[in-house]
Amino acid sequence: MKVASINCITYFITNVINEAYLKFGKLHFVAEKYRPLINMKNEFMLSRLLMTKNKKSYASSVLMQEGNLINKQKIDLKGLGIKKSNTNKYIREYFTNVLKDDIILASEINYSNIIRKYFNLIDIIKESLNKGETRFSVPSRVNELEGFKNPLNVMQVRGAMTWNILYPEEEITYPNNVNLIKLIIEEDYEMVKDKIVNYCTTNNLEYDEKDLEVFLDRLYEAFNLSYTVGEMTIQKALTKKGILNIISIPKNKENVPIFLRPFIDIDRIVYDQLNSGTIILDCLNIHTPKINDNLIPTNIIKI
Repeated sequence: MKVASINCITYFITNVINEAYLKFGKLHFVAEKYRPLINMKNEFMLSRLLMTKNKKSYASSVLMQEGNLINKQKIDLKGLGIKKSNTNKYIREYFTNVLKDDIILASEINYSNIIRKYFNLIDIIKESLNKGETRFSVPSRVNELEGFKNPLNVMQVRGAMTWNILYPEEEITYPNNVNLIKLIIEEDYEMVKDKIVNYCTTNNLEYDEKDLEVFLDRLYEAFNLSYTVGEMTIQKALTKKGILNIISIPKNKENVPIFLRPFIDIDRIVYDQLNSGTIILDCLNIHTPKINDNLIPTNIIKI
C-alpha cells in the first residue's frame, strides 16, 4: 500500500512538474517541438535518505528502481569520506555498518547507541595503538622522488625517508605501498631514550642496549638530514616545527617497531580516523568539535 500510494502521488507530481517545464520552455523561447524533451524522471524510490552538507554526498536505501521492487534493500553510498581510498579498511567497514544498521535500515534511529559506538571505536583504536599495531594506520603510496617538485612536501615521502634512515635493513623502495603512522619525537635524545626504556619496562618488552644506541645514532641522522631541492638546501628536512611527526611503514609489517611505539601520536590518529565519520553525526545534528593544529577545545576565552 505504501508503494502504491507513493506511486500515485508521484504520478500527479510528475505531471505538475512537466507542466512547469513546458511553461519554462515557452517563456525561454524554446522551440515548441523541443519542449517535451525536458521532463521529470523517476528512477528510485528510497525508504530513507541521509543527506550531508557536501555536494553529491549522501547515503540511502533503495526500495524501488525503475518501477521494480527490490526484495533486499540496496544501500547506496555516494561521496562520503568513509569511501575514500585512503580511509583505513577497518574504519570504512565500521562506519558503513553504523550507517546501515543504526540509521538507514533501522526502524528507529537511536542516538545514544550511535554515540556509544563512536566511543567504543575510540577505545578500540587506542588499545590497538598502545599495542603498537599498524591496524589503524593510513594506507598510502610512495612514488619515485623524481616525480615530485619538492618531495619534502609529501607526507608519505618524508615518512619513507625517515624509515630508510632508521631501518636501512628493511628499506622502502620506490614506488611502493606503505602505511602511515603519525609520531611526536622531539630532538631530546636523553628524553627519547628514557621514554623507550620506560615503555619497554612497563610492557615487559626485551630490547638490546646496542640496538637502542644504534637507533639513537640513526635518529640523530634523521633529525639533521639536509636535502637539496633545485638550488636550495633545506636543513633538518624531515622535521616539522622541530619534530619528527610521520613514519611510513612497509605494508607487510603488522607492528610498529618497539623503539617507535612510545612516540605514536595516539590522540591525533584517533581524531583523524574518526574524522571520516563525523559527517554522519553532523547529519543527525550531533555537534562535534573542529580541531586543527592551531585550535583546540579550551575553557579560555580570548578577547
